[in-house]
Amino acid sequence: MTILCKQFMHVIDDKRYMQDIISLWNDNCLQTAECELEESERLKDKV
Repeated sequence: MTILCKQFMHVIDDKRYMQDIISLWNDNCLQTAECELEESERLKDKV
């Protein structure tokens, strides 16, 4: 993720893209959290 952020440093200075980047980042965080929760539930069911 650090490499990706460095690649976008020139884009982040352009405020037109900032909202899109934040929105995509948040969507990714939510999807990751949902997947981790589902995995946690599956592991609990196996025990």
